[in-house]
Amino acid sequence: MAWKGVAGVLGAAAFVAAGVWVGRATALPPEASGERKPGVPVPVRGSEDKEVLATGAVRSQVGAEVRVGARISGRVDRLLVKVGDVVAAGQVIAEIEHADLDARIKSAQADRDVARASLALLQRGPRAEDVDAARAAVREAQAEVEMAKLTVDRRRSLVERGMAPPEQLDDAERGLAVARARAEAARQTVELRRTPYLPEELDLAAARVGQAEAALELAGIQLTYATVRSPIAGIVASVSTQEGETVSSGMSAPTFVTVIDLTRLQVEAYVDEVDIGRVRPGLSATFTVDAFPDREFPGTVAAIYPKAVLQDNVVNYLTIVTVDDPEGLLRPEMTANVSIELPEEADEVDAPAGEPRGGRREAGDASAPPPSGGPDA
Repeated sequence: MAWKGVAGVLGAAAFVAAGVWVGRATALPPEASGERKPGVPVPVRGSEDKEVLATGAVRSQVGAEVRVGARISGRVDRLLVKVGDVVAAGQVIAEIEHADLDARIKSAQADRDVARASLALLQRGPRAEDVDAARAAVREAQAEVEMAKLTVDRRRSLVERGMAPPEQLDDAERGLAVARARAEAARQTVELRRTPYLPEELDLAAARVGQAEAALELAGIQLTYATVRSPIAGIVASVSTQEGETVSSGMSAPTFVTVIDLTRLQVEAYVDEVDIGRVRPGLSATFTVDAFPDREFPGTVAAIYPKAVLQDNVVNYLTIVTVDDPEGLLRPEMTANVSIELPEEADEVDAPAGEPRGGRREAGDASAPPPSGGPDA
């Protein structure tokens, strides 16, 4: 029957395939059959790669590029640098008019002197002549009291004898009361002259001195803002303000110049996510720039940013490479082509004990397995 013929054909085909497979299995080297020849490392994916390539740019390190501006408003009296000038840290770059600040300092100095004099007056205590004058006033007031008493006695005698109206006695008694009140006030004045101020008044005067000194210090600080200095050593990269222009501090400090320290550069390279697992800080690297295509600059991987950067739907990781440029050839924003060297041990898996580590498989080594480890690779 027809189905018997079909079955026969299928059986013959299966027999032939089995024979071919057995023949190939017996012809495979030990590595392909799961055995490893001593002394031959087992390559893994990427074992042929000895470097990781990336592109990036030369950039200034943090703090190596500074925009120097003004913290006060006013006219620029002098601008002392131009593009290309080398400046030292603390060097004067520009000066802003400061006549108003000078006047403010003089006023603050006068206020401080007044406060100090007031405090000194309190601390010195009462003057002897003031106390003596107060005591003399007490004696005078007491004499008036005695005189008022005599007047009252005379008026009372006259009224009792009918020689004076009672109103005169009332006037005399009223004068005696006034004299006694004046005498009491004079005695209190003596006490005030002896202890003229309370402790709290001394504290208040001392606080006013501190307040005046703080105001003077603040005025001095504001005067220093009129002298613009470079915070770092470097080279002037740009000048954006000219002499005679009026600057306004406003919400942000206006930029006078930009200073760059060309000895503090680094390369910011973007490493693909496929390669980032093989890169770590401390690996050696080299890079070239378009300005010097035949010159390789050495460097070292310093850091790898943990946050990915997405560029054209490609995930990269920003990798910082140090720069060794003793001749000062590099400039910020130069395009860099980076090559990060991978260590030998990163290119192969560990071999069993007693088997040496190998490098890249040499061409013509028939004993080494094919790259994919399969029979047809």
